[in-house]
Amino acid sequence: MLEAGFDLTVAAPVKKRLDTIIDQREEGWEYDIEKTGYWFQANATFDEIEPSSFDGLIVPGWRATEYLRNIKRCTDIVRHFIDTDKPIASICQGPVFLWQQG
Repeated sequence: MLEAGFDLTVAAPVKKRLDTIIDQREEGWEYDIEKTGYWFQANATFDEIEPSSFDGLIVPGWRATEYLRNIKRCTDIVRHFIDTDKPIASICQGPVFLWQQG
């Protein structure tokens, strides 16, 4: 999103470095291998976010979905985007999180 020129806020329960993983299926393997992915810095906490001031939402996937769906402030933010029909993008397991809010 940054490379495309969008103003981006990365929110998390606390401001810290967020690490990601990449699931990759190696040739000949029957299951995925987790590899170190990218990292980025959360520059806002969920408590600092006023959802009405944002135009869209991106919901992460994989393990983050399981973690975030149990944080009430996070689900309140997601609920705002659902209720106001604002754009939401999600990857991997992110749609499950959205479905649970619906």
